Amino acid sequence: MQLLFSEILNNVDKAETRDEKIFLLRKHKIENLLVLLRINFDLTVKLDLPEGNPPYKVNDAPAGTEHTLLQNELRKIYIWLDPKCVITKVRKEALFIQLLESLTKDESELLLLCKNNTLQAKYKTISPELIREAYPDLNLPGDENIARVNITEKKKRGPKPKNK
Repeated sequence: MQLLFSEILNNVDKAETRDEKIFLLRKHKIENLLVLLRINFDLTVKLDLPEGNPPYKVNDAPAGTEHTLLQNELRKIYIWLDPKCVITKVRKEALFIQLLESLTKDESELLLLCKNNTLQAKYKTISPELIREAYPDLNLPGDENIARVNITEKKKRGPKPKNK
């Protein structure tokens, strides 16, 4: 049975040694998983969506029943990555919400973490350095363009102040 991306990253995060983590990442070298990791860690890659999490209904059906796989659905990622994609912002947001609602709770959470560059908030041991070592051909950018999450300093977003 094929593991979900969230299961793969859970296994990597729980692995005890760095070598085990690298082994698991290399064992599950799937193109769309690499796309997700790049979206999360590479700040030069942005999805054309508003900041934060959209309102969506979590799909509570048991895993393996009424869900699509994030691995399969990422073939549509060009919709949110390609600036030449001629879909309105409202339609892009609606399609993204539909995608989230079609995934398991863990997979939709993983996609949102990557969209918001906060993967390390849940998977604390998965770092840009680990990804670089496991996938040197991924060519993640230098540290100035790498997303890092400092959970203690992460501020909650509130309304933007109005300029007077």
